[in-house]
Amino acid sequence: MKKIILSFGLLSLFMVVGCANQQLTNTGRIANADNLTEVDFGEVSKHKKIQEYIVPDAAQRSFDHIVLGPIRYDMDADSEEELEEKDRVKLAEYFHKQLEKELEGYPIRKQSEGIPDNSYYVDITVTGINGSAAWLNILLTATVALPFDTGGISAEVSIYDYHTKEEVAAFRAFREGTMFHLLGGATEYGHAEGGIQLYAQHIKSLLEKFQCNGCHLKPE
Repeated sequence: MKKIILSFGLLSLFMVVGCANQQLTNTGRIANADNLTEVDFGEVSKHKKIQEYIVPDAAQRSFDHIVLGPIRYDMDADSEEELEEKDRVKLAEYFHKQLEKELEGYPIRKQSEGIPDNSYYVDITVTGINGSAAWLNILLTATVALPFDTGGISAEVSIYDYHTKEEVAAFRAFREGTMFHLLGGATEYGHAEGGIQLYAQHIKSLLEKFQCNGCHLKPE
């Protein structure tokens, strides 16, 4: 009986704390925003959505280097207020770490090294983020077996020729955690990190549409 009362109390608290509410954004950083088309995720589409663009002749194009730009933040007032500077730095570092993991074997070049011709620049903007109440999720998991307070992240990505500035691919997306993402709910920004993993994978999937000169990719 006590467990039932405790569970009810925690669920009531969850209704006050709230959950993720991310959405697609339009900051104006994607040149071909009017040409974005939606990626089909089937039944899970309400928790994640991606709209993408890629030049029609991608298979005939090639690049020599990839440049990973700094992670920028252009968020609404609520996200700006919630995300502390230390968390911005931590999530940006995590984003770059995931990109380097996904793009292993690609010719990645730093801006400080000088950018040669035929280099593709990956420009990433985080447009919204909210964390989850990890302490509440841990208590809920212990009492009703599932966390309920979820976080999420939205972003816009533009990939363009560094020197000509022609946009060759882009996407905007959001990804929200669900109560079934148990590990993600155990930390404040665990669900956001799950979204970052998804975005890093999608950046790779777009780059795979082009011919990569100098890539040393491991066989799948």
